[in-house]
Amino acid sequence: MVGMDFGLPLSETLALRPGVFRVSKSADVTTRVQDMEVSGGVSMDYVQIALPVQRTLRWGGDDSGRWSTIVQAGPWFALRSGCEVSGAVPRAAAPACRASRTERHPASSHVGLMMGVGLSHRLSGGNSIGIDMLMHRGFSDVLGGADAKRENTLSLALRWGLRLR
Repeated sequence: MVGMDFGLPLSETLALRPGVFRVSKSADVTTRVQDMEVSGGVSMDYVQIALPVQRTLRWGGDDSGRWSTIVQAGPWFALRSGCEVSGAVPRAAAPACRASRTERHPASSHVGLMMGVGLSHRLSGGNSIGIDMLMHRGFSDVLGGADAKRENTLSLALRWGLRLR
């Protein structure tokens, strides 16, 4: 995940943090082709837009503390920008990467929820550095297989950054 987000303050401790990211997601695939089990992988690239709300909890209870805890949650929406099949898995076994749409071919978009916690340290001049641990849970069927089983994503991300004022 590589990208940028922006803090739009709603109050002293609440902010909207919209962001745009490039995200890569992959999965191992095992399927049967003519009574043989074959395996490989599917890798998908997305442009993801996140809209989390962030709550800042300052240590010490007042504005003099340099450390704060960050709690955030919100929806995200992603548009697939690329897809690749690897290994012995035929493209037909990974409908998510097919060029033509079929009845089980999933949409080229992906939606989900992100939530996480982090630490922030205020530097001089109002700037700060921070680190977050974020969980991203997808709700869309990303592989679009022929069976009834849905393939959703669940990922953890460690994000660090510099906030400029």
